[in-house]
Amino acid sequence: MKKLFLWVMVVLGWGGMISCLSPQKTSDWKLVWEDDFEGSGFDTLTWSKIPRWTPEWARHMSDNEVCYEVKNGHLILKGVMNPDRNADTARFITGGVYTKYKKAFHGGRLEIRAKLQGARGAWPAIWLKPFEEEKYKWPSGGEIDIMERLNHDTIVYQTVHSVYTQHLNIRNNPPQGGTAAIRPDDYNVYAVEMYPDSVVFFVNDRRTFAYPKIETDKEGQFPFDKPYYLLVDMQLEGGWVGPVDTLDLPVEMSVDWVAIISEIQKSKKIYKFHKTIEDSFYICNYYISLKAVFCTRYVRMNKYRKEKKILCMNAVRLILCAVSVLALETLPAGAATVMPDGKGEKVICRGYEAHTSGRWYR
Repeated sequence: MKKLFLWVMVVLGWGGMISCLSPQKTSDWKLVWEDDFEGSGFDTLTWSKIPRWTPEWARHMSDNEVCYEVKNGHLILKGVMNPDRNADTARFITGGVYTKYKKAFHGGRLEIRAKLQGARGAWPAIWLKPFEEEKYKWPSGGEIDIMERLNHDTIVYQTVHSVYTQHLNIRNNPPQGGTAAIRPDDYNVYAVEMYPDSVVFFVNDRRTFAYPKIETDKEGQFPFDKPYYLLVDMQLEGGWVGPVDTLDLPVEMSVDWVAIISEIQKSKKIYKFHKTIEDSFYICNYYISLKAVFCTRYVRMNKYRKEKKILCMNAVRLILCAVSVLALETLPAGAATVMPDGKGEKVICRGYEAHTSGRWYR
């Protein structure tokens, strides 16, 4: 009977491989909007050039065409030496676009695929501000920095700002931000998922940082459950990034696409484990507990991407898991546990919790 059960485990592992190779059957996300910059210019129904104004990041913004280019399906925003200081006295000029007054983002997942050229004093950013900005004096409406890069760094900064973090200076409970490694000379996909109780950041589909809503009597800890507009801009010089090396100019950020993906609620329970191979043993324990749930890696249909790669690591983990059980003929310690919470169930595995909704917590 025991051997029969173990062979069932192998079959389940192969079933995982089949499911992974057919991601549309387990995908719970769908593309709802995308701009891939295929025209001769950017869509002015969605985007406007960011005007110059007083904050450090905006003091070199310009509508000069030399700072903007759309070619081969990419929006290119540039930081350059000002070619005409008679018309504009700024030493440097930069290009940036935003969706202010035109397109709002609220909930779901926002992704931007971009390549950031390095330069001393370069400070490209992808970020969100409240769509109804006039109602909220900064930082009361919140700010979500999906990505900021400095100089030639091989990391990006991902941060949130609010009254709680700025005026009350509470930046470690919970942590206000984090850093994530990037491919500095290539395109990377920067993403944020916005929920009523958390903001979750990703780089290249890897979860890098999350900022949760917590129970507190302090003011303005989580103002992020509202519509936001998107800013994508090349910035030069500032107190944080430092001075510009003019020999590094011009400098560019190239945006391949911007996409909004919405979560589809499914009746089928899918727990998403996508951590280390060691987790496979805990997934096995969960299988052996005879709960009729398929543990699958977080996989989406990638039809909206120019990259057609689909990762099937979870299927490999399931097979490794089944093989390990066959070899040891024993169960590893530390089985995952299942707990109802009034809204469904959650699985606790190696300190991580996965809810039936697919949400991750730490």
